[in-house]
Amino acid sequence: MKNILSRNSIFAALLALVLLATQSAQARSFKPDSKEYKTAKSALLSASVIVLGLPYTDVEINQRLVEFDAPPYNMGQKYDEGLKFSEAVDFLKLRLKKDSFDRILATNMAYLESMGRQGNDNERSYWQGRILNEDKLWYATMLPTFNDYVKTNKDERKATINRVYLAVFGRPAKSTDTNYWLNRSENYRAMREANRQYLWSEAGKLELTAMLTMCYQKISGKNEPMTDKAYQFFLFLHQKKKQTFEEIKKEYPTVKW
Repeated sequence: MKNILSRNSIFAALLALVLLATQSAQARSFKPDSKEYKTAKSALLSASVIVLGLPYTDVEINQRLVEFDAPPYNMGQKYDEGLKFSEAVDFLKLRLKKDSFDRILATNMAYLESMGRQGNDNERSYWQGRILNEDKLWYATMLPTFNDYVKTNKDERKATINRVYLAVFGRPAKSTDTNYWLNRSENYRAMREANRQYLWSEAGKLELTAMLTMCYQKISGKNEPMTDKAYQFFLFLHQKKKQTFEEIKKEYPTVKW
């Protein structure tokens, strides 16, 4: 009888600990005004950019916090003590090994950054395998290899340059555009941002007029020149953010582009 009571007491104690841990994890996840939450959110936001290539949303932050007490992470105490950036990075690197979606995301973000496209099935499979088998491979450590590739592979570089011009100006790259960028070292994002600045500068005024006119014609369904009033209104809508053709296009998803 004493042994049974002893076992029951032990079981009850263990159950209480499990319930306490569960309640603690739930409390951590839903106290956005707490110091611990804000510290963890900041660390996870910065770490997600390094490991995955983009910042977490608030929903994703909460999803990650729910996982903190679960094996193999066991991060509850670190959360309570104030999650550090390095601890958040280690957490996401470990999660990268466990979650195929994260591996695909990190790979695609590296391709988008360097080449302006997602990886194809073979490319994603190759890099997912390497992430699983290597200890020091995530978005930030993959990117230099991708940048070297887009710098040295002429066919990929020409295709990347063309994607830049389609995204910024809404037209393919001309031979003069390709020749200017072909032997340089900038990746897709750097070329896109340089062309964005050019588009909205005095020197790019003709390109801007052509791009905005094309957008107006697609949106209005009228194949005719813009009036000055329409142009000024369109300019007002998109000038503050210095939007590219691709960014304007995303704002009108029902238009047949």
